[in-house]
Amino acid sequence: MAISLGEAQLVANFVQAIVYGIYLVTAGHCAYALLAGGNGAKKRYYLIAVAAAMLVIVTLNIAVCFRYILDTFIFSAAPVGPDGGFSSTAKELQALDVVQVSVVIVSSILFVILNVAPRWSLQDS
Repeated sequence: MAISLGEAQLVANFVQAIVYGIYLVTAGHCAYALLAGGNGAKKRYYLIAVAAAMLVIVTLNIAVCFRYILDTFIFSAAPVGPDGGFSSTAKELQALDVVQVSVVIVSSILFVILNVAPRWSLQDS
């Protein structure tokens, strides 16, 4: 038996909220490790910037998904649910989030390739 689109969206957003909570704990530990840097370790500011950008993008994605669920299931005057003629603004914003995450990931990879990789030694020491 197949589930409806509305049920699938609710389940997906519930799972996304749980995984977001796990991500917040992980981001907190990451921030502590990057900012505390004991024993005179230098701070890696590009990693701090990437982690902060990812946190902002993921938080905005969760907010957009939550707003879409509210608009679809709570504030809707029509009894049609998620299959009705709602604005696709939330879906467009989710697609924009995917593009932003891709830009952050590709730019961080390019940074490593252009700035860090030339310092790596490929010769035997």
